[in-house]
Amino acid sequence: MKYFNKELWQKMNMGDIALMEKAEEEWNQNSKQYWDQYKMLENKLPKEILNFLSKKIFMIFD
Repeated sequence: MKYFNKELWQKMNMGDIALMEKAEEEWNQNSKQYWDQYKMLENKLPKEILNFLSKKIFMIFD
C-alpha cells in the first residue's frame, strides 16, 4: 500500500521512542496525502468503493 505499509506500522510499535516519533510524523503526512487523494476521487468512484477506502483500508498493510 502506498501510504500505510507494514514497515511503517512496525516502526510505530517498536518501542524505540525516537523511531516511533519519526514514524508517527510519516504516518501523519501519509494520512494527509491519502485523504487528499480520496477527496479527489469522491465524485468519480461508486459509493461502495468510497466506503471501503474510507473505513476498511487501514486494516490492510500488505
